Amino acid sequence: QDMLDLYGSSDLFVPALNAQMDIACRFLNGAKRIVWGFIPAGAKTEGITILEKIQQRWPGSKLAAAAIMRTGAFYFDSERFLEAQHAYQKILDNYSQSDSYSRAMLYSARSTHAQYAGEHYDTNCLAEALIRYEQYRKSFPQQAKEYEIEKQMQIIRTQQAGKEFSIA
Repeated sequence: QDMLDLYGSSDLFVPALNAQMDIACRFLNGAKRIVWGFIPAGAKTEGITILEKIQQRWPGSKLAAAAIMRTGAFYFDSERFLEAQHAYQKILDNYSQSDSYSRAMLYSARSTHAQYAGEHYDTNCLAEALIRYEQYRKSFPQQAKEYEIEKQMQIIRTQQAGKEFSIA
């Protein structure tokens, strides 16, 4: 990190960022850091921090997009769906030419849908997920068939109807 902070124009800038990406992914996958010289401790928070720094140091790059996608995947796998949705939205807002764009759009919809906590709770996330799935279906019709997006949309409509039924 010192090298990146002090020598940003160095030829080693990109390899150092790639090394940081590797370290962050290892932390998110469960690698431990050593505290006080001998205590292994989880480092998932540090992994997320490293990914955020990669995005700040080289915005607009493929590596930054990969860092955002990895952040979103971590949050999604951790069932922190709101944070995941925000991460995927960064890709949709800032990286429309990225290779990850279609996957970010899909997981943005899935993250939004996963925020639904049941019929006793707010259903705004269902309406938003329905819109996101529809956008995905229009933008990527072939992949939408493969991922059975129409089936997901029907599940959402059923959940919305269940909410209406419980209100009635």
